[in-house]
Amino acid sequence: MRRMQKSLDQMNVRVHRAVSAIDGATGIAIVRAIANGERDAQKLAQLRDPRCNKTESEIAEQLTGHWREDHLFSLQQALKMYEAVGERIAAYEKEILRKLGEMEGNELRAATARPLKNPNKAKSIKHRGQEAKRQALYRMSGVDVTQIDAIGVETVEVVLSEYGPDLSRFPTEKQFVSHATLAPRVPCSGGKPLKKKKRNCASTRVAAALRRCAILITTQRCPRIEVRRIFPRLTTVLRGAFCA
Repeated sequence: MRRMQKSLDQMNVRVHRAVSAIDGATGIAIVRAIANGERDAQKLAQLRDPRCNKTESEIAEQLTGHWREDHLFSLQQALKMYEAVGERIAAYEKEILRKLGEMEGNELRAATARPLKNPNKAKSIKHRGQEAKRQALYRMSGVDVTQIDAIGVETVEVVLSEYGPDLSRFPTEKQFVSHATLAPRVPCSGGKPLKKKKRNCASTRVAAALRRCAILITTQRCPRIEVRRIFPRLTTVLRGAFCA
């Protein structure tokens, strides 16, 4: 992606200003068209996705530059590498789905998770192509954790990969929060604070994922969950659902 960005900048073709993300629907369509030989700014702007906030005229203003052969060659090679990596990622995703299918419970093989209450979240998951994985994770664990605000398919993957579907080893959510290194740690002896040392814990991926969820709650100002109660709610639902 950075190589494509550099090649476009060197040609003064400001795709990153025309759209918010080069790897978005509009951005990648424009890059592919340029790599295939299209030079007309108006025709490139017509590749605009209906959901794009910019108009065709605003996009076209940023797509006029000089088309040097060496920079175009670099752009084409970077695009090929980007697409090759995408193919490898798709192959991994396919294998993950296959493995999840092997771990499905017999009583849930034909089960389907209920639709999400948040239509925007459901649309986002479908747009990213994660609906099949969401259903597979539901059939594996027996609960659809994505029903919780700010919890996405990626977060569920992290929790299940680190702890598995059984959280009965944590009698309370406080113990889960402590093990996930989400609780503040103030080591002391004799009433005096000690020098903090890095905790040896394999659950830092879970902590990072859940912190991102809490940040998402704050940015979206979700009315359903108070930010200060995000971690107890997450751990209670996760533990109660997976141990049921």
